[in-house]
Amino acid sequence: MALSQSGWMRWLSGRLVSLTLWIGLLAGCSGSDSAAFSSVSSDGGGSGDSGGGTAVFPQVNDVVFSLVSDGAGGVYLGGRFSLVGEVPRQALAHVLANGTVDPSWNPLPDGPVTALLLHDQTLYVGGNFFGLNGEERWRLAAVDRTTGILMLWNPKLGSANLVNALWLSNGVVYVGGVFESVNAVVIPGTGLRGEGRRNLAAVDATTGVATPWNPNVFDGEVMALAVADSIVYAGGSFDQVGLVGQDTIRLNLAAFDAGSGLATPWNPSVRGINGDIVQQYRNGVPAQVLVLNTPLNNTVDLNADFGFFAQDTWTMRRLTLNPGLRFDYFNSEIPAMSAPAGRFVPERTFEEIKDTPNWKDVSPRLGAAYDLFGNGKTAIKGNIGLYLQSEGTGFANTYNPQIFSTDPRTWNDLNRDDIAQENELGPTSNLTFGVRRNQNADPGLQRPYQLLGDLGIQHELKPGLAIAVGYFRRSYEQIVWTDNLAISHSDYTLLTTPDPRGNGELLPVYNLDRAKLGLVNELDTNSDQNTRVYNGIDVSFNYRLPKGGTIFGGTSTGHVISGTCQVDDPNNLRFCQQGDYDIPMATQFKLAGTYPVKWDIRVSATLQSTPGTERSITYQVTRTQIPTLTQASVNVRLNEPGSEFNDRVNQFDLSLTRNFRSGRFVFRPELSLFNLFNANPVLTQTNTYGPALGNAVTILPARLMRIGLNMDF
Repeated sequence: MALSQSGWMRWLSGRLVSLTLWIGLLAGCSGSDSAAFSSVSSDGGGSGDSGGGTAVFPQVNDVVFSLVSDGAGGVYLGGRFSLVGEVPRQALAHVLANGTVDPSWNPLPDGPVTALLLHDQTLYVGGNFFGLNGEERWRLAAVDRTTGILMLWNPKLGSANLVNALWLSNGVVYVGGVFESVNAVVIPGTGLRGEGRRNLAAVDATTGVATPWNPNVFDGEVMALAVADSIVYAGGSFDQVGLVGQDTIRLNLAAFDAGSGLATPWNPSVRGINGDIVQQYRNGVPAQVLVLNTPLNNTVDLNADFGFFAQDTWTMRRLTLNPGLRFDYFNSEIPAMSAPAGRFVPERTFEEIKDTPNWKDVSPRLGAAYDLFGNGKTAIKGNIGLYLQSEGTGFANTYNPQIFSTDPRTWNDLNRDDIAQENELGPTSNLTFGVRRNQNADPGLQRPYQLLGDLGIQHELKPGLAIAVGYFRRSYEQIVWTDNLAISHSDYTLLTTPDPRGNGELLPVYNLDRAKLGLVNELDTNSDQNTRVYNGIDVSFNYRLPKGGTIFGGTSTGHVISGTCQVDDPNNLRFCQQGDYDIPMATQFKLAGTYPVKWDIRVSATLQSTPGTERSITYQVTRTQIPTLTQASVNVRLNEPGSEFNDRVNQFDLSLTRNFRSGRFVFRPELSLFNLFNANPVLTQTNTYGPALGNAVTILPARLMRIGLNMDF
């Protein structure tokens, strides 16, 4: 039995470099309970529980920056090393449950690896490298967790120095580090171009395309990430976040809305700022100030994040069962606090808020394997288990009465001394300055969890050739939604406006009673109606060819069906039940291999076909269309779910390499062709109805030939 403690912070040279330290057993939404090593993993959860393994971990000859459990008792590690035990490994390695280095897994980055993220069959890799397996990858890459073969995913960070942190949530990989753009490409005569993102970005976990999410960590460095309850937490060395006009002060720690990218009021790092004010200029001339409610002394106590896991193995002839049971206890509170008076706020006192939350949960899990014919060549395998949503200090901070707040006010520097004084400031523009949003947790709020199940068959057709078919299901339970108790659906009046597509239909627009505009009394509670379920089927094969060649591939077919009809705003009811619509299953195909040919030349090729992302086309209704509209605007979705998608991405890559030895030197020239057939599918396009609708935003980069030379010594 061991304890896990989240929310610990490690400070180095005044910079926050770690949001979470895990010890022993972890609570999480993904992974396995037989892991001998534990670390932060995919979907924001811990990736394993200790199975009591006694294997000796091999020595590593240099720095290890990142670890992630493989879910089977082993661990992937990334760093700046070149030797694991007695086995040469360049910055990436896989140590098996028995303490030995995986002999067949050997990706080759050309620089240090500083961040790892494991999700399903994919290991996402971040660091300070420019290539991996001899192919171009700018600081980010993805490899197959079993074979180590490089995958198509290639977000390309421009003007990048380093990737420090990775986190996956809802099909999006969040990336933190030091960079200025994503999906970067060098355009001859123009230079480097890409989607502008400063130090923090979100990219699609399948396509690698940057999402519109752009919190803009203006300067410094993002060094740690966590995602919970649709909030993205970032830690590092910075003091300002947000796009121009939305920028705000955040010292080394910030939280962003996962939808809009805007900074939330959560701001525990602020203690005091000189003058409790930030002066802002336009073309060097005083323009406005941000009045602050500092000093603050924001504190949250994480009293317990405890997990105990028991597992056994039962063997009955050809059947092996692995039953397990996990108990989790999570408790945090907001202690009594006081903050001294500042320049713009009086002394403040806040009462203690206990049990925010106080959760005790039991999670059963069961795995089974059956040797179908008793010859060890065909196995039927299945797993089912309950995995809790991971939590930290962010839950209690959502309801912390001591918040950081700003009040933008005009500034006219009357005496030209470049110091903002009270008589030079305009009136307040924030009527809730220093007051927490009236949002509270239901006393009976239960911890969200995911129910995971899979059933598959694996068969060895002949030595070196194996196939597998599996069915996977993931359902999200006890989903949290926010109910504004001050407003009900009866406070809205149904209006209509013509569909701009000219089909003669009318679009529903719900207009809020003007007397209820701005009223907030929000309750976070478990939904008894909202659902989210993934169903999918994977088919794969792996074939070891004679003379050292390999070929593998397969398909992954599935979809997510959501029901989000329990909402606070009836304008979100349109198409809320996706199960009522014909949403097709999307299939991803991949075929890859490598084979030595004449003159010791090794040929590698990858063919991958990835479905395009769904398009949600929206129409913004304002007072131009409905003059009596109370809200400033209402966005109405026009197309049915699953009806329109971006282009399918088909890409073929080819690489030729050969080794030349001279004493202790090994030279490896390489010729690589990316997107050999010069495919140009549209990856993203404008989805807001209007003149720009359908305009391509990003397309697959054009054919690229690269000639390189690696030298090992």
